[in-house]
Amino acid sequence: MSAGLPRRFAPLLGLALVLGSLGSAASPRPAVAWDAGVPDAPSERLLTALTNESRTDDGLAALSIDRDLVAIARWRSADMAERGYFSHDIPPRGTKVFNELSERGYCYVVAGENIGWLSGPDGGAEERIHAMFLASPRHKALILGEAWDAIGIGSYKGADGRHYWTVLFAETCEADAASAAPAMLVSLIVGLARLLPSV
Repeated sequence: MSAGLPRRFAPLLGLALVLGSLGSAASPRPAVAWDAGVPDAPSERLLTALTNESRTDDGLAALSIDRDLVAIARWRSADMAERGYFSHDIPPRGTKVFNELSERGYCYVVAGENIGWLSGPDGGAEERIHAMFLASPRHKALILGEAWDAIGIGSYKGADGRHYWTVLFAETCEADAASAAPAMLVSLIVGLARLLPSV
């Protein structure tokens, strides 16, 4: 008889292996896979949260998600993936996303765009692209821009497995009007005071 377990324990060992295998097969695993050819809303939310975390860590306000910016950012990411280019210049005319914002009637005072892509596993992709943005002074300056009040992130996974993100920042017209309202009120009061007879 060889060294090891006695024969009477062999069935118990086999049963333990079967039960152990069933247990591991039934355990839920987190889903991190992206579907190719569509935006990934969980990825967009995570990258928005990471961006806002970087802003608040730097003493800046968190940005509000703007659905119109999200739609344009999704279009940008899909356009780059589907047409095989990666640039702030949109072919064939070489226009920018700012032209697209204006053509769609989006009202903004100033806007900025970060674009990025990665190959590799889906899991952790948002953390990797955010770290790459922060490592670039120009991208980081946009993330930490003081003028912004709105953000829209669009993601897309191409058929080749590349993950694309477009991050749009904006100071919206509504925010500009709100910050201008107190100054306009003071100006109006001063103007009225000049019209009143002096005592």
